[in-house]
Amino acid sequence: MPDRQHPVVADLGRRIATGLLAPGTQVVPEEIAEQHGVSRSVVREALRVLEAKGLVQPKQRVGTRVLPSDRWDALDADVIGWRVQGPDRLAVVSDLEELRAAVEPRAARLCCDHADAADLAALAELATTMRRLGSRGDLGGFTAADVAFHSRLLHASRNASFVRLEGTFAALLQAREDLGTLPHQISEDVLALHEEIAEAIAAQDPDRAERAARELVDGARSEVLTRLGAPGAAIGRVLGRLRTRRR
Repeated sequence: MPDRQHPVVADLGRRIATGLLAPGTQVVPEEIAEQHGVSRSVVREALRVLEAKGLVQPKQRVGTRVLPSDRWDALDADVIGWRVQGPDRLAVVSDLEELRAAVEPRAARLCCDHADAADLAALAELATTMRRLGSRGDLGGFTAADVAFHSRLLHASRNASFVRLEGTFAALLQAREDLGTLPHQISEDVLALHEEIAEAIAAQDPDRAERAARELVDGARSEVLTRLGAPGAAIGRVLGRLRTRRR
């Protein structure tokens, strides 16, 4: 079975997810094998990977054809990574940011009841690492620490359904860097909110933890959509800040 980063899987996945291979297009293993210089068995295994992600479907006497986007696994990390390279990146990011906004504040609240000592230490250390890397403009390092922080948050909630979203949110956070939507210098607000989330969880203050997490994800959503050119995103960001100040 090819690794998910196998060149054939990655190339076909990207071409499908970005619209280069339209729904209904037949994927001919012999042609793909020739293009990549691999055996047909390698291509068949790659197509099985893509079938599991909902991108293609094989049928007898018809062959393997590309499926429409409503059949794709929208929460799969690879699918997300491929789709954000295409023309519907704004819709993809917006949908995932909405999901994150619904989940992470609740996860932060649950952490106040379920996080153990190892979780608390990890969250505090990661918040410190993010401040160090973000302050000096190391965006790659910051993103890696950011992914680790939010993954730990989901795990510490002890909600199995939330944990299943770890790869989804990691792909979203990575996409923000890949798309160039992170500022050259991470804002003090973002750094401070990660620290506040960690501190609130350690203090077992669910209201404070949920409020800080909501402010963080709402701000991140407005920032990324603004940078991707979404109409009205900047206005939403201003209104969000006004609501925060009134609390």
